[in-house]
Amino acid sequence: MGVFIGGLASFFSKDVKKSLAYSTVEKSNLMCLFLFVASFWIGSEVEEYSSLGKSFLVLFYLMLLHHSFSKTFQFLAIGYLCKKAKTNVLDLCKGVGRVSGLSSLELGFGTLSFAALPGTIGFVAEGTLLFLISKTIDLS
Repeated sequence: MGVFIGGLASFFSKDVKKSLAYSTVEKSNLMCLFLFVASFWIGSEVEEYSSLGKSFLVLFYLMLLHHSFSKTFQFLAIGYLCKKAKTNVLDLCKGVGRVSGLSSLELGFGTLSFAALPGTIGFVAEGTLLFLISKTIDLS
């Protein structure tokens, strides 16, 4: 429920900082789910379940690392742009990046990982998540 509600609130929020915060709530709930699955399966006598539980624990740490670095950068970049625009309203912050003195690549650096572009830690984390979900579906 937290992943779903956090995602919806993040998507429909007009306040930039609230949108980023709701996105963090969504990702935190998803990481708690990974911990739950890991703790549920890691002590299993069935080797396949045990290795899958350890994999979900690795995914938790990978997502934690990915989210902390990317979201910190996003909060700093968005905070700078909101300060330049003198507002937190998303629609009023459009175009501020052009006059900020920072390039689009510099402003988008934290977001590139969330886009799961190859070579970023977000790509590795999302790829691992898809792989583990496919393994979970294949369980008997």
